[in-house]
Amino acid sequence: VGTQVEVEASNVKHVGAGIGLTTIEVSSNNQSAILFQGSRTTGEANDLASNADQGDTTATVDAGKGANFAAGDWAIILDEATITGTAQKQGELVRVKSVSTDTLTFHAPLRYNYTTGNSAQIQSIQMLTGCGVSGLSARKVTPASSTASLLTALYCDGWEVKDVEVYDNAQQG
Repeated sequence: VGTQVEVEASNVKHVGAGIGLTTIEVSSNNQSAILFQGSRTTGEANDLASNADQGDTTATVDAGKGANFAAGDWAIILDEATITGTAQKQGELVRVKSVSTDTLTFHAPLRYNYTTGNSAQIQSIQMLTGCGVSGLSARKVTPASSTASLLTALYCDGWEVKDVEVYDNAQQG
């Protein structure tokens, strides 16, 4: 694959004729042959009205902003703080369980602290669902130093990989 196949819609499956019958060659450096990607920018960024601490299952947004969310929505919560020991900004995906005025309740507790002092925000995202690949072989023919891959899934929930064989010719002598 010299050109990346990009999937930006739910319920898309790449189905081959079977292992050894359909083969994808990953030959481009530093990209995936198939990219499944939802969108991080479907809603406006909503400031948190108060801090949301590690272990909390709720976060409160500024007045009137709760209307931007509904039960079942996926969102990303983040702020300007970095993850301890790294230069990476902290953030995580959350699934909204319920909304009461401007308080969002999540399905799982938060892993990090999000503070208004660090510009904490939450934003809706489009999560792809019902996607996957099956019935194919993939062979990497790029240099060993390449970071190319068969599949990348960004903002995907419940995607499936079934009956897929992957091998790396770049690692073979």
